[in-house]
Amino acid sequence: MWIFGIFSLFCVLPCSSFFLSELLWTDSSETEKRGNETTDELKTLKQQNATFNGSIDLIKNADNFTEESNISREQSSTSAALTVTPPGTNTTESITENTIEHHDTADKEEEQKAEERMHIEYIKRQLMAKLRLSSAPVSKSDASVLPLAELGRGFLQTQHDQGQKKYKPHHFYAKALQIYVIGNDETENCSYRKSAGCYYFDVNGKVPASDVQKAELWIYKLFYHRDPVVQTFVVSELGRTNRAERKVRPRNIINRFETKIKHGWLKIDVTETVVRWLQKPARNDGISILCKGCQRKNHKTIFSSKYDSMPFLAITTRKSHRSRRSKRSAPVACSLGYEGCCLAPLEINFDEIGWTGIIAPKKLNYAYCKGSCNDEIDAHSNHSKMVQEYRYSNVATDKERREMTPCCAPISFSAQSMLIRIDSTVIHQNIPNLIPTACGCL
Repeated sequence: MWIFGIFSLFCVLPCSSFFLSELLWTDSSETEKRGNETTDELKTLKQQNATFNGSIDLIKNADNFTEESNISREQSSTSAALTVTPPGTNTTESITENTIEHHDTADKEEEQKAEERMHIEYIKRQLMAKLRLSSAPVSKSDASVLPLAELGRGFLQTQHDQGQKKYKPHHFYAKALQIYVIGNDETENCSYRKSAGCYYFDVNGKVPASDVQKAELWIYKLFYHRDPVVQTFVVSELGRTNRAERKVRPRNIINRFETKIKHGWLKIDVTETVVRWLQKPARNDGISILCKGCQRKNHKTIFSSKYDSMPFLAITTRKSHRSRRSKRSAPVACSLGYEGCCLAPLEINFDEIGWTGIIAPKKLNYAYCKGSCNDEIDAHSNHSKMVQEYRYSNVATDKERREMTPCCAPISFSAQSMLIRIDSTVIHQNIPNLIPTACGCL
């Protein structure tokens, strides 16, 4: 029995020694490994510390450079302006405020120019629609063919409509008040040309015959010192014996009169003849005017053929009455710093926009509405007043207040008269509801 115990002791001791040595070797390896890891961590920390210190140096250098640059810029700005900065004044803040103010002013000016360009394009479209034109009125020849001083510029005055009226289609389109038809010299086709001039006026389709109130022939008599004191003129309607014949001759006398006018415009009533031409265009072969007693025989030495004094027909329509001006309070005009709904003036030069067919006026004094309608008192109609009351009630949400804000829009308009040349015809048009005269929140 004791032999078995001794044998067991000898077997257990080596095994225990083996396991103990193995355990001790493992602990030492782990300790060595941890020591190496600690060393690596220390190296990494040292590198990060060095990098951090380098970054701090870079930041300090950058701050110093920025401060030096700011000082340099301030000195340059100060020297360029040749100004002395008072003690206690912050130069940087002053320069910044001036720069911001300059940019704000430039932005506002550019915004206003863009707004004006938009309204100019709008009024161009409005005019073309009201005049029933498919393209802009452009005249290749000199547009000043009429004696505006003789005709009187009063008809070009702006005409104010009476308040606001219920919309009707005929209140939109322009109405022809006077139509001026420039004559073509057809004297070479006249069989009788001695002391006489022959002219053709194309009136076909210019105006309905029922709308003609009056028609006058305007022809300019040239001065000649040998002409008698009293001169007799005979105006005749021209005609052909047959349609194949080219030559025309006086067919029937329209008017006969005497005058002491040595030179100037002669105005001859030809209403019945023009109405007949409009009813039966084939009857229109022109007009002959003969000067009895004139010493000169060539019509070009008796009657002017210059571009500004050529013979023409002046046709007045029955619609050419003026509307009365209504008395109304002066509109709110836009002024500097005012942000409410107001009327802003805008001058439109027809030559600058390429509308050379507009004889008069050359410039249109237009206006448009702009500004805010956010205040509760900004309401023109009962509807907009109710909207404003709801917007400022406790029931309305912020979104509703924004979306239901009324718009600043025209509430009254005025008409504008214009002389427009299309080919050989000049038309005096009255364009209703063209120029805004007052604005309101709608």
